[in-house]
Formats: sequence, structure tokens, C-alpha cells
Amino acid sequence: MACEEKKNVKEVAAHFKCEKTQIYSVIKEKDTIFEKYLSSSKTDFSRKREKNSKPSDLNHIVFDSESKELPTSGLLLQEKVKELAEILKIDCFSV
Repeated sequence: MACEEKKNVKEVAAHFKCEKTQIYSVIKEKDTIFEKYLSSSKTDFSRKREKNSKPSDLNHIVFDSESKELPTSGLLLQEKVKELAEILKIDCFSV
């Protein structure tokens, strides 16, 4: 959009209702974003920001099990999450 119509960052930020810093970040990371988009399938692609923390690993495991439609009741889920938190050595984790 901005490239084809030669809009400035302020106009693009106003169009998408975000800050200019977000536009600059996307411009800076556009090649990486595009490569990840091309290498992922439609079911694999996530718009969430990548995180490199242990709790995000735990979230990924839980969301992955839910996407595979594994049965997850409240108590079962709490027990498994506690076990995974211990395995991933997440210290201050509570359910």
C-alpha cells in the first residue's frame, strides 16, 4: 500500500490506526516477515508476535494440544501445565 501509492509513514499509520513506530518496525523487518509468511502454511501462520521466553513455550504447548482437539478439562489442564512448568524450569508460575 505505502510502496505502491508512495504514502508517507504518517499517512500509513493513520490508515491502519497505529503509531509511526509500528510502521517503522514493519518496514525494518519486512524481509523477515515476508520470508516467514512464505515459509508457513495457512494453518501454521500466526499473527502473534514471537516471544523467546519460557512462558511462551508453555503457551505454545497448551495451544498446540488444544488445536489437536485433545481433551482438556480444567483440572487436567492445570496438572499438565504445572508439570510442563517444572520441566521448562519456570520458577514463579502459578495456576
